[in-house]
Amino acid sequence: MAGVFPSRCGQGVTPMSGTGDVRMWPTLDRERPSSWLLLGSEEVEALFEVPTEPLTEWLDTTYRTVTAQAEMDGLNCDGFLAELLDAPGAPPA
Repeated sequence: MAGVFPSRCGQGVTPMSGTGDVRMWPTLDRERPSSWLLLGSEEVEALFEVPTEPLTEWLDTTYRTVTAQAEMDGLNCDGFLAELLDAPGAPPA
């Protein structure tokens, strides 16, 4: 499972970043610097334009709290999904 983590966003501000269900890359519009954020699944895709200035401000603030190298420490995405899908009312697998 891929997530929208700060490092993925930071990488997408300049070159293309990500594979699979989350990808990000810069736009070519130099008057309004921004990046494209593409979220996709087998059924649907959503494309968002994210202005670069607020994104980089958010990234700077985030990296002061948790570095890009440490953002995945302690996360167990597979365990979280297993717990979520085993919860009462979860759709059958």
